[in-house]
Amino acid sequence: MSNIAQDKKEFRSIVLGLKKLNPSWQAPDISTFLQESEKPPLLKRHALIKRISRTLKRGEEIPSSLINAPTEKFQKGIIFWGAISSQGLIPATAPINLTEWLRQQPSNGKGPRMYLTGELYGKFVAEKVAPAIQRAFENTHLQPIFQDDQDSKQRTSFAMTTIESFFDERISPEDDDAKFADVWPIERVWGAIKEKIRGKQFKNEAQRKKEIVKQWKNFTAIKCKEMIKKIPNRLRQIIDQDGEQIHDH
Repeated sequence: MSNIAQDKKEFRSIVLGLKKLNPSWQAPDISTFLQESEKPPLLKRHALIKRISRTLKRGEEIPSSLINAPTEKFQKGIIFWGAISSQGLIPATAPINLTEWLRQQPSNGKGPRMYLTGELYGKFVAEKVAPAIQRAFENTHLQPIFQDDQDSKQRTSFAMTTIESFFDERISPEDDDAKFADVWPIERVWGAIKEKIRGKQFKNEAQRKKEIVKQWKNFTAIKCKEMIKKIPNRLRQIIDQDGEQIHDH
């Protein structure tokens, strides 16, 4: 659902930071911590441990830029929802601004709601996600297959019941690999968009949203169909490379 940073420098900083805070931790301990976090890495466990081990061997020092970073100045993000099918991106014109939707939800008089719960995710699926997917498939004889990541909020009984009420075909968490970005095309879409806007400065949220929408529209139905067709081949590449990241050329 959400687009997750895989920048090498960021990964190194996180790993070394955890090691600094927990000197006794080894690569498996750090791997467990990261995989149980809200936004786990994309790699399988054995590949993640291998990468963490390499990072630890290359240096135990935390960059001064990380130590001195004023956390209160980190830019707040916007969460978007979008999907992909052989018919194109869903929605076709722009991803759904989940952050904006959250702000519109009742919060019992405590100000705008800015966090997502299982109940709210179920409501979001019912109000925004399901209608968008249904519109994309309404003039076809195809059956959409719903696949989501393993975020705990999206695995609550309420959220799962809501999803099951709208979609007959689903990829369950047991059959899925969390954040399998090298295979699932939508993660590659988000990754490409992130690279396009990396380093750009935006005066406000509206400007950033406008640029994301612009990049979103670059993924035509033809391009999406080609990405879907490549899933079996990418699965084979993952297996052949022992779970390591696939580098497109």
